[in-house]
Formats: sequence, structure tokens, C-alpha cells
Amino acid sequence: MTLASQYNVDSGLLGLGELILMQIINEIQSIKDVVQVIGVCKKTFILKDHERFFKVMVYKTDPIQYQFIIPEVTAGKQQGNQFIHSHKDIDNCSILFDPIVKEGIVRFEVIFENNEGFRKYIGIADQSCSFAVDDRPWDSGSKFFVYYIHI
Repeated sequence: MTLASQYNVDSGLLGLGELILMQIINEIQSIKDVVQVIGVCKKTFILKDHERFFKVMVYKTDPIQYQFIIPEVTAGKQQGNQFIHSHKDIDNCSILFDPIVKEGIVRFEVIFENNEGFRKYIGIADQSCSFAVDDRPWDSGSKFFVYYIHI
């Protein structure tokens, strides 16, 4: 099938029906994006009354605006939503984020690039923990952290 008409979907996206549209909304992560889909026209706006709509919306989140707390400028820099390590040395690099997560579930993604041959750690620590820029999690002696290793 190479032509849109061969898919037999009348009225474009609306022709898919409410169950398929609810599945699409289920896959969308951001509340703002769901609002845009729902607000397109009257036919999609009625999806807010669908029995599955509330269940789907419970797990939606909006991105948290955060700022990197970089203890030393020599460690690297923030570039948009990325931390770029300076690579001036091969020592460890600990960075923190503000705001502190106080409750709920937060999705956090870390991508390690161009660091073949080095161990990679990511961890979650209590706000009472303090790290120097080149510390590893276990160097602080604190019991209030969890870390994961990927070699």
C-alpha cells in the first residue's frame, strides 16, 4: 500500500475511531501534547468524556524544569538539557540537579556518549549527601544513596 486512500481511513485521523485515538493518547507522555490532540476539533474533544480517559491521564506528566548544579566549572558545562563533561581528565564527575525530587515518580534519562573504556555510574542520593566534583558515591561514606554501575 503506497497511497493513503488504500488504507481505507475515512476522515483522516478521526476516521480511526475513539478506541484507536485513546490508544494514541495513551502513548503520548506530556499533558500539554494530550491537550493539543484533544483540542483539535469537536470530535476529538469528546474523548475527554471517554471511560478510559481519566485512567490514561493519571500517568501523564509535564517535564520538570531543572538546572544542573556543577560544583566546578572545569568539570563541564550545561548545554540545554545536556551536561557536557570537559574530558580534561578521566576523573569522576559528580553533578547535581535542582529542584530536588521530594515525592512522586520522576522519569530521568541519562545517555553516556564517547566514553568507551570507562565505567559509568548514575545514582540517587539524599539531599543531606555532599559530593566533591571528582567523588564516587561510596567516597562520601553516606548511607543515603543508591547507585548503579554499567561497564
